[in-house]
Amino acid sequence: MRNIPDLHDMESERTIPEIITGYDIEKDAQNRREAKNKFSNFKTYDNMESHEQEILNKIHGLSFVEAKKILIPYLSARYERQKNV
Repeated sequence: MRNIPDLHDMESERTIPEIITGYDIEKDAQNRREAKNKFSNFKTYDNMESHEQEILNKIHGLSFVEAKKILIPYLSARYERQKNV
């Protein structure tokens, strides 16, 4: 018979690291701009709310510096609303 360790004992000794989450609004803005400008299949945008589609249409073709002027205020307000829900 093989010597198989007791997994329950091993689990009690294992430490689980603390998970720290963060949010980078500038990276989120950059991801949205790149997704809108690089993907040619816009079917995924059909299910979005109309105001979200309007924002994406405004940033289409803009540089990140230009798109950031639109996206940062929009994302700040959006996440503030979600935080309060």
